[in-house]
Amino acid sequence: GCNVELGVAMSNLFRLENVVTKRRERINSDEEERRRHGYEILTSYRFGQTTPLRGNAIIDDEVAINFSYSQATTLWRINLGWSRRSNPSQNGFGLDIERGYWATRPESDGTVENDDPINSNATKVVVPFVEDTRNSLVVEVQGLPSDSAERMEFMASLQAALKTAIQIQYQLEDNELSAEPLPSNNDRRRLFFYESTEGGAGVLHRLIEEPDALARVARVALELCHVDPETGEDR
Repeated sequence: GCNVELGVAMSNLFRLENVVTKRRERINSDEEERRRHGYEILTSYRFGQTTPLRGNAIIDDEVAINFSYSQATTLWRINLGWSRRSNPSQNGFGLDIERGYWATRPESDGTVENDDPINSNATKVVVPFVEDTRNSLVVEVQGLPSDSAERMEFMASLQAALKTAIQIQYQLEDNELSAEPLPSNNDRRRLFFYESTEGGAGVLHRLIEEPDALARVARVALELCHVDPETGEDR
């Protein structure tokens, strides 16, 4: 948001544009490790040139949630590295910049292991990212819990409930809508929704434009959480 100190600048960013893969006959230990550990992905965004559409949800005459919608949001997905790497402060992967092959994982001191035949003196540690333009909706909840663990649990539940409710209400496939916490998984202060498919289905815009759209989605979300929408009591 505004009037907030910017984070530390990130270096060695490497934009991925054209990538070639080849089929392997069997899953090796590297593939098994990738599936088990996963990656740490950082999402950044910038609204388009037009002024975002804004709305809010009011409870007991007070603003509870603010919404900001943009039809042409520039989205960056940055791969910081293995989610369970030995040194979390060391970001990136080894890339042979002469031949274009990914090397083995970087060590904590920034060097790269040399047990892979594709490694060479031209191997550098880079942080790969991709860029795209998508319809997006930023959800900012007011009065979040001050306790970080409680806040993380609340925002994770809200994210899952809203995403699933939107998909049910507008009959979307799971891969048509994405939702992520901002600024990170460990510090959940806002929710970032974006339409994953090319062109988008336009449902995020409807949440802002249609007066009763959000209420319908909220009702579905409450029912998913086994809460009576009329009384607010657990079912």
